[in-house]
Amino acid sequence: MKTWLRAALLLAVAATPHQAAAGEVVRIGTLANYPPFEYSSSSGSPKGMEIELGNRYCAIAHLQCIWVTLPFTQLIPSLLDHKIDAILAQLSVTAAREAEVSFTSPVTYNAVVVLGPKGSSITNEPETMRGKTIGVGTDSIEAAWAQSHLQGIATIRLYDDGAQELKDLQDHKLDAVIVDQPAGYDFLREGGKFDFTFLGQPLDDPMILGAGNTAIAVRKDDVTLRKAFDAAIDAVRQDGTFDRVSAMYFPFSMQPK
Repeated sequence: MKTWLRAALLLAVAATPHQAAAGEVVRIGTLANYPPFEYSSSSGSPKGMEIELGNRYCAIAHLQCIWVTLPFTQLIPSLLDHKIDAILAQLSVTAAREAEVSFTSPVTYNAVVVLGPKGSSITNEPETMRGKTIGVGTDSIEAAWAQSHLQGIATIRLYDDGAQELKDLQDHKLDAVIVDQPAGYDFLREGGKFDFTFLGQPLDDPMILGAGNTAIAVRKDDVTLRKAFDAAIDAVRQDGTFDRVSAMYFPFSMQPK
């Protein structure tokens, strides 16, 4: 087959709407640097709470799932470009994202918090961040909140790598970071608890941050795949697997609200 014809056929297949079927391959986009939800083991394979849950979802749905690690900023573009078929990466459900993708039923509840040094005067109120340098993840809901509430008040520093963001906090290059509560808890548990803490209350802005739930994202035309994941998510919640896996990582419930 001529090279150009083979390429044309491959492009045609890639553009065909995905329909889930038992045993078929589903490429799930995730992260390599967001413990304890998703991270790479010493062997390079993905690990973490959502990886465990995702593997269970795939087993229940009889899907052969392949994990594809990507930078956070590339997840939704890769889904829309048919490079992956789903996203499981603590992706918060927001109105802006719902305009681009379709979400399953909620997977976890994840509050957004401010994390900084103990004794800091910073709280969840924007005015307390005046003149400060605040770290947020690039293209995240935390970045959207900061750009809406902190412009002209604080210096906003964007990070593609959550680990580097937290390292800069530890190195006092940042006055605070805005992160998901479980990721912040993991940082405190792993050694940051002696010098850092949550500052003020969780942020409350449903228009930007959503209701706090995260879910699996698929393309809007992948109705069958979304329904397959919905059924699996419900089964994992009903049989106690979700609570068992969650308790391995957190002392508080991650059940969606």
